Amino acid sequence: MTAQLRFGLLGPLEVRAPAGLIPLRAGKLRVILAALLLQPARPVSIDELIDRLWGDEPVGTARATVHQYVMRLRQTLGDAGGADLIQTAPDGYLIEVAAEAIDVHRFDDLVRRGREQGDLASEARSLAEALALWRGAALADIPSQWLQLSEVPRLHEQRLQVIERRIEVELLLGRYPGVIAELRALTHEHPLREAYWLQLIEALHAAGRPAEALAAFQQVRQVMDDELGVAPGPRLRELQAAIIAESHASGTAPPSVESEPVPRQLPPDIVTFAGRTAELEMLVAALDNRSGPPAGARGGCSPWTWRHRQVHPRDPCCPRGHRPVPRWAALCGPSGLESGAGAAHDGGRARPVPPCEGAGSRSADRRRRARRSVPDRAGRSSDAASARQRCRDQAVDAAAPGQLVVRSTDY
Repeated sequence: MTAQLRFGLLGPLEVRAPAGLIPLRAGKLRVILAALLLQPARPVSIDELIDRLWGDEPVGTARATVHQYVMRLRQTLGDAGGADLIQTAPDGYLIEVAAEAIDVHRFDDLVRRGREQGDLASEARSLAEALALWRGAALADIPSQWLQLSEVPRLHEQRLQVIERRIEVELLLGRYPGVIAELRALTHEHPLREAYWLQLIEALHAAGRPAEALAAFQQVRQVMDDELGVAPGPRLRELQAAIIAESHASGTAPPSVESEPVPRQLPPDIVTFAGRTAELEMLVAALDNRSGPPAGARGGCSPWTWRHRQVHPRDPCCPRGHRPVPRWAALCGPSGLESGAGAAHDGGRARPVPPCEGAGSRSADRRRRARRSVPDRAGRSSDAASARQRCRDQAVDAAAPGQLVVRSTDY
């Protein structure tokens, strides 16, 4: 009758007899049984069982307590016909159970047999059968820090690798639509596992959905950048390039995928702004026709207010968006204002402008002047004036060809 008992570790601990499940309510009994089942027919020493039960803080009577727990476990299993399962070994115990009666070892056996089949369809069936043994997280209700830290990650990684292999086999068999939904769930659950993203993009592309494939690449690129600050791996980048190259070779443009939201970060327009119509018209003409000098602020109007008012009439003409301009400069391209604070645009993509050495806030500038600077003839500190000039030079150097630099004459 002992051969009819089956044990499950791929989920909450399960002991199943012909009459049904055998409950093991005591957590310590579950720990001992799990430790024995993970290496059947091999002795587990008393010291190892103590580590599984209490870790680095065993009780004073740990060895005697282990013997008591084993005796209670034998009684529980004996009521279901498994009285002789747990055997005494030198300085420990072992459990006499066939490997196929334990789901962990049955899982390994099915995976091994599937890879030895030599037939993709048979391998896919074996791997699916192995994965069906999982009922949740491995050792889910085993209160052992040792087992949770050493065994659970190993079992979890094995499961993910088998899922990856099964999907790979499904793709080789041409079953693309059947795995796309599963891969979307897997990439959501394991966003940093590039293998699943690679399979998702391959499946979408093979299913004739290249736009969604490129959208998935943009998504994984954003995830990797946000979480790790790195780019996707070479295999993902090569796959993206291959999809785009295939679109060009077929004579069709690559599918358009919006990779980033268009920045629209201007504050509300200034309703109390009045006057200076001629100056604004001159600036708009300069931006549209590239003729005429840029207009600066005039007395009674702060540089910030002037630049803010310059931007808003150009808002409809900014298809690539806009960001808040620095206090001293803004970069403007053929279709209107396009730069943001500390960035210039080249071909529609932002590129960084090196930070201006010596530039700082107005209050910091005042403190520097009061502390160590000698005023020049205009009453400004020489080092602050040099810093302003360096910043302006950097803005001009960073502008792409054909861009217009608009600046005020004051910080």
